[in-house]
Amino acid sequence: MKNEQLSFWECEFLNESENWTKSTCSCPACLKYYICKHIIGLAARYKLCSIPLEAKNIPLGQKRKRGRVAKAKKALIVQ
Repeated sequence: MKNEQLSFWECEFLNESENWTKSTCSCPACLKYYICKHIIGLAARYKLCSIPLEAKNIPLGQKRKRGRVAKAKKALIVQ
């Protein structure tokens, strides 16, 4: 059974123009690198930083096609 202790992330955001980088979050990325996508998202929302257009133009991925997934082909058999 999965541990549901931290089922959501808690962010303490400093809404100041220069100190927003010292904000904290309880997600694993922030605990390791001291910055995470949640803090950057809040800073962009409050217009404390800007997201470059190159990052906005990257496609996120494709949706899966309808239907059953095809079986994997055997690797060592010549077709």
